Amino acid sequence: MMTTPSATRRITLCQVQELLTVLRQNVRFASHQGGPASPIISKLTSLLSLVRSTSDAEFGSISRLDLVAPFLDVVKSEETSADGTGAALTALATLLDFGVISEAFPQAQEAMSELVDAVTTARFELTDPRFDEVVKMQIIEVLQSSVCGSSGHLLGDESVWDSVQTCFVNRNQVVHSWTLCHRAERGLFMIVRAVFARFAVLVAEQEEGGDGKQEVGEEAEQEADQGKAGIAALPPPVPITRSARASSQAPGCYGLPCAVKIFNFLCSQLLREAVRTDTAA
Repeated sequence: MMTTPSATRRITLCQVQELLTVLRQNVRFASHQGGPASPIISKLTSLLSLVRSTSDAEFGSISRLDLVAPFLDVVKSEETSADGTGAALTALATLLDFGVISEAFPQAQEAMSELVDAVTTARFELTDPRFDEVVKMQIIEVLQSSVCGSSGHLLGDESVWDSVQTCFVNRNQVVHSWTLCHRAERGLFMIVRAVFARFAVLVAEQEEGGDGKQEVGEEAEQEADQGKAGIAALPPPVPITRSARASSQAPGCYGLPCAVKIFNFLCSQLLREAVRTDTAA
């Protein structure tokens, strides 16, 4: 959803204000007279002042990485309650939906990469299981908006793969409710569909790359040989902990290797299910 510069600035302003309001209801982040403010509150307050003092025309020149960083600090903080983390996730989803983070703005790729990295490794203080599951559903929703939205093509291979893994893990957690499992399954479906909807573009980009085409072809042949070798050659089960993105990886558009990796993963899960069914029979 594309909006005017004036609207994007006001949307951002509202999201910062709403998040500050929610966080200040927690005693950890409440203002204490004479005491130092929380670093998270300080960064959000600075962002609020920056957005307020910036004109609509100047707002587009603000680095999108600097814009989302205070929200990501809340998502990554283990001291934040489920309410605070949920409010930060809601704000990020809103920024994505209204095109505040798009390739037209500075450091949009870096912002998208850091956003997915923070959301897939989100940490928050566990309170009530019902509220905690709501936050996990919001995590799935933000990942779906990131990959399937208008800025999804800015994500790198590792970011998309982490999104797939996060949805898959939440789908298969036996302690999760049916509602959360269903939402994670739906998110996984939408992300995979978005990746393969760009398949023709990915193939064309790979063919233009030349050397990359041969590398992907060799990888596909190796995976085909593994499939012929039988179930014993399947990759190990997906670990519960999410894979961490290497800090040295530069953000960029995901390509055909990501689609091949996802396809191989889905095939391996189908084979495991077939073995489980045959054993049960």
